[in-house]
Order: sequence, then C-alpha cells, then structure tokens
Amino acid sequence: MKRIVSFLLISIFLVTMFSGCARVPELEPVYVVQPKSISVVDFVVDDVYAVVTRFFTYGTHFNVEGTLDVTNYFTDEVLKDTKFELSIKYNNNEADEILLPLTVGKTDTENVISFSSTEYINEGLNLDSLLKKDYVVTVKASGISEVYYFTLSPLGEDEPGCQTIEYYTLTSKKKNNRIGIGFGTCDGTDVPFLALNVEAVRALPDDVYDIVLDPGHGGKDSGAISNDGSIDERKLNLQNAMFIKEKLEAAGYKVYMARTTAEESEVDTVHNVFDDDGKITKSMETKAKYYLAIHMNSGATKNTDFGYEIYIAPRSNVTLARSFSQAIGAATGRNASTLGPFKVEDGVYKRGFKDSDLLELKKTASDGGFPMYENVTADTPYYYFIREVGGIVTGAYSDGRNKLYSAGNKYMTTNQGIESYLFELAYINNDEDLDFILMNGEMYATGIVNGLINFLNPSK
Repeated sequence: MKRIVSFLLISIFLVTMFSGCARVPELEPVYVVQPKSISVVDFVVDDVYAVVTRFFTYGTHFNVEGTLDVTNYFTDEVLKDTKFELSIKYNNNEADEILLPLTVGKTDTENVISFSSTEYINEGLNLDSLLKKDYVVTVKASGISEVYYFTLSPLGEDEPGCQTIEYYTLTSKKKNNRIGIGFGTCDGTDVPFLALNVEAVRALPDDVYDIVLDPGHGGKDSGAISNDGSIDERKLNLQNAMFIKEKLEAAGYKVYMARTTAEESEVDTVHNVFDDDGKITKSMETKAKYYLAIHMNSGATKNTDFGYEIYIAPRSNVTLARSFSQAIGAATGRNASTLGPFKVEDGVYKRGFKDSDLLELKKTASDGGFPMYENVTADTPYYYFIREVGGIVTGAYSDGRNKLYSAGNKYMTTNQGIESYLFELAYINNDEDLDFILMNGEMYATGIVNGLINFLNPSK
C-alpha cells in the first residue's frame, strides 16, 4: 500500500469553535498509512461514514468524538439494543481488535446520533500500549443481527476535521515509539479513514520530553511567604522541583524544567507565560505527557491549615491523583489537607469555576474593555496552567484579548493536551508544616515519583 496523502491542518475550524484568535504553530506534515493487511474500503457501508467533530490526546490517552447518521440501518427499536464501540485494528483477526465502549446520545438532527469514546479526558485508548503497527480507527455497531463498521470521516470535504498529532510515548526502558495520528485517503479511492501509525524511534528528539516540571511563581513573583518573612514560595518550589527532577531522571524519564532560576532580577513570569519564551509556550513545545506544577499553599490564618493537596482538571479521572496522594502520604508520613471545598477524596481536589469566579471573570473583562470569554463553564479548570496546557480538551481560552498578558496562548486550540497536576505540598504559613518540608523535601519528591511509577506499573 502506498503512502497516503499528507494530513491537512484545520485550525480555522477549531478557532471558530472556541472563538479565539490564537493559532497553533504550523507543524511539519505528518503522513499516515493504513495497515497492509486490511482495506478501509471494506469498512464503507453505502458511503456512510461516522463524522469526526474532534479527536485529541490528553496525557497518554486518545479519544474521538463525532456523529453518525443511522438512517436505513437502525430503527429506534433496534437502536436501543445496538452496541457502539470504537474499533482499533491493524488486521482482520478478531483477537487483535481493540474495542472501547462509546457513549451515544441524540442530536438535534433526526436519525443522527452523537458518540464519544470517553467520560473522563484522561481515559480512552492508552497510546503507550499499542504495538508497532499501523492501525485504522472505525466505529463498530453491533445490532441484533448485523455488525457494521463505519470509517471515520473528516468534518466536511473542505474542512478535514482536526489537527494532526505527532505523539511520542513515555520513555520506558530507554525506548520510545512515535505515533502519527490523523486522516488520509487510500489509493485514489477518496475513502477517508483515521489512522494511528506506530513506529519505534532510537530516542526522543532533542525538543521532546516526557514530563514538564513547573516550579510555581518566579522572577519578581515571590508567591506566598512564611510567617517570619524569611522564606518565599518561589525559591522553595524550585528546590522541591529539583528534588523531583533528579528522581524522575533516575527512573528513566526525560524532564523539562519550566523554570530553573529563583533570582529576583528575573522578568516577572506571571503575565508573559504565553510569549515565545514563556513557560506555557515552551512547555507545550515539548510534547510532554504530564505537567507537574509544584507549589506551596497559604491559609487565611497562620498555623491553621496544613497538609498536601493535589488539584486536577474537573473532567479527569482521579486514579493517578489518588496514586500521588497515597504515595506522598506513605513517603512522608504526613496527612493530606482537611480543606473541604473542591475535595473529591483524600488529598485530591477538582477546582472548576464557581459562580463567583465567573462573576469575577466578567468583571475583569468589563474593566479591561474586552468581551467575556466564551464557553467557560463549571468544568473549566480554574488554575490557568491546568487549563492552558490542555488545549481544546480543557477549554483553554487565553486568546490575547486580556492585555494583562503580553500574548495569547498559541496552543489554545491544540488537540494534543498535556495532563496537568497542581501539587500544593504544604502550607508555608504553618510553621510546623514548613519546618517539616524544609527538612524533608526529598520525601515529597519520592512520593510524587513513586505515585507516578505505581500508576504506570500497577503490577510491580
């Protein structure tokens, strides 16, 4: 089978969806090929395709959303008993087929259903588990008496659907795979298909990393300060992040540091994070899978609140966050925070936009003389780094309209998001909490690294 026509980038579609002026930087063409052992033509059912509205990666997982016209295939009665799954195949052997259940719903158009391959944005197809094969992704519909496979079509002939993705697996035993993800056509038949092409690489490219570590604050932004004023969060975050970096690298991961200095003369990084050399832009360029933001907390009153907290995107599964929380507790002997708001389980928090947050955001827009951001909901991550490194998956919205920031997020509309975690390791204005982490920062690093390893390798 010959190599397929290169993917087309359609950031225009996604920008329109999310009402921003940002553009994802142009990428080198990514080529896709269908498996030699199967033909996408065999999947076509009377030229009816499942239409992809978007596909994306978040962390190590891949997902698809779209619509399907079921006219002439499923009556309302049969539809109730039909199972829809995402099928990922590199041959026609049933034993090799990967199947993910699809959530199906109604649309405003008669006989057209919507489908989604995940409830949580960090679940779905684990890309790191794929063999070095060329896969075709389809929608499998198993009815009472018939089984149909529908190829996945781009959204319209002139707008091919979504941006292409070049994904690199997490380093494991000093090895990595590269996965090209996107649409193609085959042998001049103009039959669309969505492909995942997996190939081994000798090593990660110089500018590609497994994990981003972001020591919170920096430059003129000191962050929170200890009760006696002698210690600021900016320096302590960097110290703790360096402990984590050393242990992650010892475990074989390639780590990018979003900040490496705590000098007060450094330019303030709060409002220039989206510049070409800003921490969000540079982090997104790494194609990393995980973004770990390292912070210290500060309570409303001195020596009252204590313990660690881990914040995740509202639509995330808590499994990895739970692993982090349990491992930090085991490594340090410290308790998780007892803070109630946004808590979903011991040590794990989901912070979206409250009604009061939305009112504050509207006031900021009004005072700044720019339109309110569209599509901000209770499920939009409140913390900007969790939101902005996730792209379309987490509802990134910093498009440059707020002039408090010197630029907009160039990756606002990307469909390749980094799975992000905010660690509030201890309360800097609790003397006992602070004294412990000053003496035992490496214990927290051990907990974080163990939490990741325990999650990635549950059998060990």
